[in-house]
Amino acid sequence: MHSQKILPKKTMDSKEIKERFIIESILLYGVLVFIIVFVPRALPTPFLWIAAPACHILIRKRSFEKFGITARYIHRDIIYLFLGFLFILLPFFSLYRLWMGKALTFIIPHDILSYSLFQIFYVGFPEEFFFRGYLQGGFRIWIPFKGEFLKRGCSIFLSSAFFAVAHVFASGSISRLDVFFPSIIFGIMREMSGSIISSSLFHGLCNIVWRLAQS
Repeated sequence: MHSQKILPKKTMDSKEIKERFIIESILLYGVLVFIIVFVPRALPTPFLWIAAPACHILIRKRSFEKFGITARYIHRDIIYLFLGFLFILLPFFSLYRLWMGKALTFIIPHDILSYSLFQIFYVGFPEEFFFRGYLQGGFRIWIPFKGEFLKRGCSIFLSSAFFAVAHVFASGSISRLDVFFPSIIFGIMREMSGSIISSSLFHGLCNIVWRLAQS
């Protein structure tokens, strides 16, 4: 009687599984962008950006923490959020107001509370969940380079490129490629803090400060 050959079991970190996961992620990205552009009333956009990748992560039995979806590093998130506000947003606000010939004062809109909640929870968090958590995390797992710095850099660049392209399709304007640059900052913040909390809050804060700068 011939003994049956036992094939080695594929691990969750095997090359084939990594490649399969990132291909599925890119296909999911394409489907979601298509729905948002051509069937905008099918489902709320935030639901799509969160539910679809969360289901994929669960189905593939991946750890959410590997995608920055964790509150374990909240102390880092607070630090990087503060540094981002101090060294990026405040200088941007001041320079933009000076360039426009306006006073360096905040004119608070009457709807600032609802606008802020909308930007953080309806825009910032869902987009960061998908692009900085799910997609950037997927690229970082898949990229075959050994150097951690190179892996992180490439994952930030690729996820930012997909982020910019999604905005172009959603808005119908090539000028929306400009979101690539703040996206790089969001990606760096996510990598340095270890979670998407700081990048989500900073993303929303960027939109809020931009409105304040224009008021």
